[in-house]
Amino acid sequence: MTLPFKGWTRRYADRGPISNRRSRLFVGFAVTLVLISVHILVLSNFGPAAQRPFYSSVVMLLEAAAAIIFAAGAMRRSETAGRYFWRMMTLSFCIYFVAQLLATLQVPVLPDPLFLASTLPFGMALFLEPNHETTRFDLLHWADLLQSVLLWITLYVYFTPSGMAPTFYGPLWNRSLFGDSLIVLTFLLRGRLTGSATIRGLFLPMSIYCVAAIPADIYCSLPPVPRPGEWFDLVWGAVSLLPVPIACNWQGKEESAPAMGLRPMHFASDISS
Repeated sequence: MTLPFKGWTRRYADRGPISNRRSRLFVGFAVTLVLISVHILVLSNFGPAAQRPFYSSVVMLLEAAAAIIFAAGAMRRSETAGRYFWRMMTLSFCIYFVAQLLATLQVPVLPDPLFLASTLPFGMALFLEPNHETTRFDLLHWADLLQSVLLWITLYVYFTPSGMAPTFYGPLWNRSLFGDSLIVLTFLLRGRLTGSATIRGLFLPMSIYCVAAIPADIYCSLPPVPRPGEWFDLVWGAVSLLPVPIACNWQGKEESAPAMGLRPMHFASDISS
């Protein structure tokens, strides 16, 4: 799978002047603080009030791009299991970037399903098996993808009110809240009920990002419902930047899971057996 910004991430791999974790964290926190500061400036008094939603959306695009770049850097310096996990995270942030771009350009309808689809790779990551990952997208991965797609389509159809135009802000919060809560629960269980230090090191830190998305979803649904260009953009932008230090903290070293470690179930493997 070819990912954007691939050439940009070489300096964040395990070579070069910022190859150690402390240096990566310094760069990650610096980028995060700069973007948050710029976002605060834009939302407070930057430019005409009528243009503020557009400027804020542009900053949110930069925040999503930062998550993509640092997650792709974590993927490059990872071994097999970590590479698969961070590939899924990078894919998620790429889908979110496209959705945010379409929302910035005010393209109707499309941003809403894409925002929901950005959580689909999180469901794919749950099927990660440290001792059984391959370097290519095989039949089991396609089966995992099918299961995840069916679940996310069900969530979208069930929680979207009939006759209401999709929108990023507003009464669709219960769908996002349910999806975020499901991801938090499964990520925490996956990280805690495993004998693999690699799995714990991947799922538990990323659970922080998933947990932070829940109060953000609640905030955007409490009356008065926030609109683009208001301070809610800063809240969600800060949440979008949480993967940056998480990715910087990932060392890339992996340990083999013990023989008795829990493994996720695959329908395809059950059928083949």
